[in-house]
Amino acid sequence: MGLERVLAIQAEVNAGADRDGMPHIDLINAEEEARIRELIALETWPQGWDGDEPLATVPLDIVYQNGAVQPLLFGAE
Repeated sequence: MGLERVLAIQAEVNAGADRDGMPHIDLINAEEEARIRELIALETWPQGWDGDEPLATVPLDIVYQNGAVQPLLFGAE
């Protein structure tokens, strides 16, 4: 989803550049896009990830480096 959003923004910006006679920009070039798609297809995750991580929209307790946990003050609604 993130890749598609970045590519959509890039296309929108470049359409505006065409209208205004300005040069195109690459947020992600063709080589980078191909590599990202390859890594997605291979289900390659950053070190320590397994693909089952919670979404950023899910409230989580705060866990400090020393292992102390600060629970959520208010639950997720």
